[in-house]
Amino acid sequence: MILPQVLWGVLLPAGVAGVVLFFLGGRSPAAAAALAVGAGYAAGCFALWGMPPFPPIDSGDWIFWLAIAAAGVAPLPLPPRARRLAGAAIACGLSSLVLLPVVRRNWSAPLGVAAVAGWSAAVLAFWWPLERLSIGAGARFAPVVLWGTAAGMSIALVAARSARLGQQAGMVAAALGAAAVLSWLPERVHLGRGSLGPYAVILTGLLMVGVHFAQLHWAAAILMLAAPAAAFGARSLAERCCPGAAAALAGLALGALLLAGAVGIQLAASPSSPYEGY
Repeated sequence: MILPQVLWGVLLPAGVAGVVLFFLGGRSPAAAAALAVGAGYAAGCFALWGMPPFPPIDSGDWIFWLAIAAAGVAPLPLPPRARRLAGAAIACGLSSLVLLPVVRRNWSAPLGVAAVAGWSAAVLAFWWPLERLSIGAGARFAPVVLWGTAAGMSIALVAARSARLGQQAGMVAAALGAAAVLSWLPERVHLGRGSLGPYAVILTGLLMVGVHFAQLHWAAAILMLAAPAAAFGARSLAERCCPGAAAALAGLALGALLLAGAVGIQLAASPSSPYEGY
């Protein structure tokens, strides 16, 4: 059972992402990064569980379709304002569609609207700043930070008793692992504007499902959302006094500390029940 999970959930997403980046990265690096994550994630999901129906029966399956939508927008020659509007529409659609069952069953209309608005803002607050920060972070540093964030989310989601959500975050980590390796080749990986739509949609969507349908602690979710921006910020500050590898290590250390804190909070909050949650 473990070998198929590793083959389809790790090696396949990494291989698909690596092929996309190798052949398309030199032509349109930012769009290639988005397509690599989206294609790697879609391939892993399809191999393990098949194609989700459209429209989905399970609200969590909207993550799959909206990640594809975000990947499809990336290569389009849109002006900045239109790209922002498309991103905002995807973020609002993700929050609305994933949370719809909770809103219908448990929440009043005002509370539902507030939750959808809050999660939509969280998606964009994770997505857009990361694209800006990645531009100046260096082609080799940014993929490592984003890989570590996805890997940490995978561990925390498994600790939240949801192996399926953890596997999906692991697929994103595998795709970013391929990007981290290929970043050593010239002009193959460029993370900047228009490159992180699928990454942000998948990971924030998984956290949304984890908090509302599994057993993910809200404090762990907040720390994981903050980890990559904190890593980029720490590196930028450290470069003022110790540029180079020391600054990069400082950024990685802060990001790892926040992710470790999130995993620790989740382990402490999760019951010892064998129930696997969502």
